[in-house]
Amino acid sequence: MTDNGTNYWYVEAENTAETTRYPTSGTLSFTVVTKPVPWTLFLVPTLAANKKIPVTTNSSGLNDTGIIWGGGTVSGNNSTCTPGVQDCSSGRDNTDNYDTDGHAGFSFTKLDSSGAALADQAQDYATNPWSCVKDEVTGLIWAVKTTTGLHDSTYTYSWYNTDAATNGGADGTQNPFFGSCDDNHDCNTTSYVDWVNSQGLCGATDWRVPSVKELLSIVSYNAAGTTAIDSTFFPNTATDRTFWTSTPVSEASTEAWSVHFQYGYTAKSAKSSTLYVRLVRTAPN
Repeated sequence: MTDNGTNYWYVEAENTAETTRYPTSGTLSFTVVTKPVPWTLFLVPTLAANKKIPVTTNSSGLNDTGIIWGGGTVSGNNSTCTPGVQDCSSGRDNTDNYDTDGHAGFSFTKLDSSGAALADQAQDYATNPWSCVKDEVTGLIWAVKTTTGLHDSTYTYSWYNTDAATNGGADGTQNPFFGSCDDNHDCNTTSYVDWVNSQGLCGATDWRVPSVKELLSIVSYNAAGTTAIDSTFFPNTATDRTFWTSTPVSEASTEAWSVHFQYGYTAKSAKSSTLYVRLVRTAPN
């Protein structure tokens, strides 16, 4: 917004009625203080049609990268982790490297269809299939893909969200031309979420499409190039598949962020694209 020839950013805290403006020519920084419940802040560039871009904060744990070596080429690098300022020397991959509950620093729990932890966590998927996985670090619970039915790993969906406060300025595509999914609903992300919640997957009805930050939290970069996720806990995740996130692209209302699970990188994808979806929910306290 322009006032007397000066452009301003407006910062609005969603859980208050206060809005503060700052000149766009300066450097804007702020500190979010952790509260008992998450806060959502909106940075509002009023020069761009007053578009609101949500930034959600919380106090959950942070996963590591899954990298436990300092170099991996045939020659010229150390084949094992070396001290110093390297990723493998810090974080949970260094301090909590127990592969029984997930690769390196990851810590997962297998859940049955009711949401209860499997009595024997060591059993493989073929012997005793599980429906969900709880991330003990972030507190998120993830849906497990299957080979048939509603959670079929081959189903694809367009990005669709009618909530103007979170869709980045455009709903997306309700009825994609190339989508493939269960016949009981349209092949878009909102319909998929609604259908899964109606079925009470793992005893819950608050499933949603993950944010880009949330989906990146289960990327295991040690397996980049094959399937960048711990397939011991997340079966039926094929190589070279791109998954939707709920995060819209701020500068392009017709696009949203996606995560490619062969290499673990993010990409901007047209909302009309038909991509894969892995749903998430936040574990109750």
